[in-house]
Amino acid sequence: MVEVFVNGDVDRALKILKRKLSEDGDQSRLKERKCFTPQGERRRRKAAKAARKRRNR
Repeated sequence: MVEVFVNGDVDRALKILKRKLSEDGDQSRLKERKCFTPQGERRRRKAAKAARKRRNR
């Protein structure tokens, strides 16, 4: 559970909330689990993610 406290500036609190949610990764997991993905497609996505990670090092 992500908590953000508002100290007057709602826009700033919303920005912090969005950043915390993206760091947490819950939204992306929910998006992935929304529908069934075959094993082969999951494997390809995992390999592509690893390749992006290697390039960024």
